[in-house]
Amino acid sequence: VPPWPWQQIDSPAQRTKIAGYYNCVHRIDAAIGMLTDLLHETNHWDDTLIIFLGDHGPPFARGKTSCYEAGLRVPFLARWPGVSQPHVSQRLVGSVDIYPTILDAADVETPRQLHGRSLRPVLVPSGPDDWRKALVAEFHFHGRSPFFPRRAISDGRFKLIHNLRAGEVSASPSVDGDQANVLAQQLEADHPARQAMERLENPPEWELYDLKDDPIEFVDLSNDPALADEARRLKQALRDWQMRTEDLFADGEFRANVARKYRGLSN
Repeated sequence: VPPWPWQQIDSPAQRTKIAGYYNCVHRIDAAIGMLTDLLHETNHWDDTLIIFLGDHGPPFARGKTSCYEAGLRVPFLARWPGVSQPHVSQRLVGSVDIYPTILDAADVETPRQLHGRSLRPVLVPSGPDDWRKALVAEFHFHGRSPFFPRRAISDGRFKLIHNLRAGEVSASPSVDGDQANVLAQQLEADHPARQAMERLENPPEWELYDLKDDPIEFVDLSNDPALADEARRLKQALRDWQMRTEDLFADGEFRANVARKYRGLSN
């Protein structure tokens, strides 16, 4: 079994790099244990809201800086004494919900313009009936170049990715020195892992994935006529979100100005 299923790349060097990542995770686990011990020792375990959110994806190609699940689906744990009950929730939540949750716990009125919601309703097994039906994610840039912003929206089953500069410039094929994209070139030209890595660098404007049948997002269904309605529905939901959040990157001229700025910084 490949060490990262969503890469399907296996080599001694890759396993060594992944082992180093797990070493970091192990140290974080130890630090969280030290924190909980301190809360018990100071008698604050029962009056402290704890929210733990993982960084957005391990620093490997198709993980961090991408809008694939390996880059977006991260640990999100919350313990609210007197409110939360132990369970695993399937609700769509994100970092946008942290601030309103803290305001709720502190009994501070939530400003109307916030786009997130307090996690209070989803911290119990039953959960609300009116929780959000789709979740949006954004990527702007990682370093000065290449400037390749992305947007994604998922309803839990289908995931739509919008590559805002597709056809204008190539995206980064890797992140933080990962060599998976280079190793993928040793595979057959029609190998799904190689094609996925190549799509990371030169994606179409839109990508569509069925997260139930293809959780590692190797099969782009954006041109599948049978899913045209799903694609239209998610595109409209994404446009609505961008309008509500005043997403400047939805404007082509704004993107062009940012691209010119970053091109100048890179020269």
